[in-house]
Amino acid sequence: MTRVVSAIILSGLAVAGLAACKKEAADPKADVAAIRAVEDEMREAYKAKDVAKLIAAYAPDATLYVTSDRARVGTKAMTEGATKDMADPAFSVTFTTAKAVASGDIGYTQGSFVIRYTNPATKAASGYSGYYLTIFRKQSDGSWKAVEDISTPAS
Repeated sequence: MTRVVSAIILSGLAVAGLAACKKEAADPKADVAAIRAVEDEMREAYKAKDVAKLIAAYAPDATLYVTSDRARVGTKAMTEGATKDMADPAFSVTFTTAKAVASGDIGYTQGSFVIRYTNPATKAASGYSGYYLTIFRKQSDGSWKAVEDISTPAS
């Protein structure tokens, strides 16, 4: 009887241990909502010209590909670029998400954008519109961060 009880207890502990080790099941709808929330934070950061808030949306090893500059890789380069951009009184970025997808620890968004800035040659306000694709990765703490962000002007 003692062996049977011990076997039952050990079996129960083994099942409980396996359940604890099992990764929590992904919820694609919740992940898409979380990614959209990150993009909302990015929109707010651009509107407020808040460099720190914008950079917080990106993973430390992220790359931002911008049309008017070389790729900004990592927090330092992204911070320097955003600081320079946002110091321009004419600078603004607005974007609209057309699609958001998440699967496992990876997700992406795509949409359109409009950027305004002071043209260095003419010193007049200028700008263009285009399309973007941002890839997000779920972080170890469960949050989502942008890891690759690319934009291209519309033709």
